[in-house]
Amino acid sequence: MKHCIRCGQLINDNKKYCSKDCQYFHNKKQEIKTCKTCGNNFLAINLKSKYCSDKCRVNKRKDLKGSEWKSLRFDVLQRDGFKCVYCGRTISDGIKLHVDHIVPVAKGGQTVKGNLITACEDCNLGKSDKSL
Repeated sequence: MKHCIRCGQLINDNKKYCSKDCQYFHNKKQEIKTCKTCGNNFLAINLKSKYCSDKCRVNKRKDLKGSEWKSLRFDVLQRDGFKCVYCGRTISDGIKLHVDHIVPVAKGGQTVKGNLITACEDCNLGKSDKSL
C-alpha cells in the first residue's frame, strides 16, 4: 500500500497517483488557494490567481485612501480609549496599537467603523484572520 503523491489517498498499485485528475493537477502544479475577496478555498489554475471567480475579482476590496484611513483609524482608537480591547494594555505599557477587523477582510469583513476595534500588536497578530 502506497499513498498518492498529490492527495495522500491510499492506493494499491505501484502507481504514483490515485487518479488521472491527481496526476494532471500535480503536473500542472495547481494548488488550493483562499480567495482574497470572499475567503473561500478554490483550485488555482494559475499560481498567481487571487480570486475564486470573476465576480470576486470585480468586487475586490477597495482600500481607503490615506487620509480616509487615518481619520477612521483615529476614530476607532479614540472610541476604544486608546487601549487594546482584548487585553486592556495601552501605549504606556510599551505596546504598539493596531486597528483590527472583527470579521476579517479575507472572510468578507468590511473596513467600516462597526467592524473595527483597537488591538495591541501581540493580540492582533495572534488572532490572524480568525473571526471573534
